[in-house]
Amino acid sequence: ITTRLVGSEMCIRDRYKIIGENTNKIAAINAIYLPGINADALTNYLSTKAIYISPGHSACAEESDYRVLNFYGLTDEEAACTIRISFDSQNNYGEINELAKEISYFTDKFVK
Repeated sequence: ITTRLVGSEMCIRDRYKIIGENTNKIAAINAIYLPGINADALTNYLSTKAIYISPGHSACAEESDYRVLNFYGLTDEEAACTIRISFDSQNNYGEINELAKEISYFTDKFVK
């Protein structure tokens, strides 16, 4: 699924980094670092399109709590550009393509 997300549909595919890609982790939850993209702004934009993701900060802590991402070697600034995406068996490629399309649109429209 992550390969599909960062495939040819996304113009930013060469700039992403999947956090913990080569570690033991649950494949359904992915943290993706998108340099130069404010994760909170992207999350808010996507929610207007009924696409719900999370910024990279710890889910049960303050917004600036990046200790999990810091553990993977990201700085706080990099963590602020990281999103968390959760997939389950009911997600389909159409939804993933829509997510990729909207991230790409957001990047083209709002990221300098």
